[in-house]
Amino acid sequence: MSLFAKPLGEVGFQDVATLVQSKEPEGLRLDWKSDFPDGKNLAKTVAAFGNVAGGIMVIGVRADQEGRPEPLESIRGVALKGGLADRVTNTCAARIRPRIDPEVRVIEMPERSGRCLVLVRVGQSPYAPHYLPDYDGEPLIPLRMGAKSVRADLPAIEILLRQRGGDAAAAKRRDAMRWTPDVFGTFRSKTNQEITPEQAFAVVIRVFALGGPEHLCTFTQQMDEFILAHLPYESPLGGTMARTPSGALVEEKGFEPQRSQDAVTFDSVGFDHEKNPVCLRVRVTEKGAVHFASLVMREGFRFLPLVQNLAETLRLARLFFDRTGYFGEMGLDFMLLDVKETPMTWGGHAFKFQGPQHVRIQEAFGSDLLRDAPAEIVKVVTRRWLREGNLPVSEEGLEEAARDLFSGPTVS
Repeated sequence: MSLFAKPLGEVGFQDVATLVQSKEPEGLRLDWKSDFPDGKNLAKTVAAFGNVAGGIMVIGVRADQEGRPEPLESIRGVALKGGLADRVTNTCAARIRPRIDPEVRVIEMPERSGRCLVLVRVGQSPYAPHYLPDYDGEPLIPLRMGAKSVRADLPAIEILLRQRGGDAAAAKRRDAMRWTPDVFGTFRSKTNQEITPEQAFAVVIRVFALGGPEHLCTFTQQMDEFILAHLPYESPLGGTMARTPSGALVEEKGFEPQRSQDAVTFDSVGFDHEKNPVCLRVRVTEKGAVHFASLVMREGFRFLPLVQNLAETLRLARLFFDRTGYFGEMGLDFMLLDVKETPMTWGGHAFKFQGPQHVRIQEAFGSDLLRDAPAEIVKVVTRRWLREGNLPVSEEGLEEAARDLFSGPTVS
């Protein structure tokens, strides 16, 4: 089970060893520390985790230049002595405002007498922004971005304060980001036939702006038709003639467009030529969020189509944010709902998800990475959901998949 979900009191050395052997790199929710950090840096990392999506710091494992942990046999840990857990909690209590009380676990190393690893786990805090009042003589509000803790700028601080205070504009933005469609219900309402959770599970992908104005764009017939013309997804239903919300007749890829007050949605629901059920929903909101949701049939579930959906959602997000002129921090949510025990085929081999019932990956990155290196985002997110599901990861396979998905001509 993932270290992010398993009760920390039940985590043992083998759990950490498994994460080390997987070569999981540092990222939004993971930080490797070769030695005990000083009080300032310990508090900075804990506050940065709490201000964004939570995370785990593993003390006693060195990381290489790519942020990956050293080989298991090279791990030295830190000196085992009394008061290590208290050292973490006391540092956080003294240096972070509002206070954060992280979970701490000290794990003795079985083959190194007198050495241990220290795990510090922090949840996403409802009291963010947390700050360090004595950081170089001025308050510091740290945010976790990728594998680094960075200083929050004014727009980010405003967003955190609105989230804490329940600001109406922030609540609207959060609602737009959290859109989770009932693809089972959508399929049933549009086909008058039932697909049960035993037959399929749902995948939901969201890419959204973390800043910017409340209304990032205004939807017009021109914007609707621009998105429709550039949808990167290929529907198994095939292309048909359809009318836009304004009544214009356009040719598209099997998607039916619909406009609401603050979003445009493209549905592709029905049966393909082999009588397989299809339910794809793509939604773009004026607040700056691109959503993809789909039914995935458990029988015959394959790795590459799912990764392709992730890549295609990033492509659409790049086009949309280029069109609206947004340059800033981005968030990404990737969810597999009720996926446990589902078999998956990859490279001619069959694997089965052994992780939690639902797999959820959250990442943050700059819009420049979305534009210049989307393949890197695909590799990071894919590696993490495979780890969460306790599935084997082939770095060569990830490189090959990302290269193939982004090797074709780009849409301008």
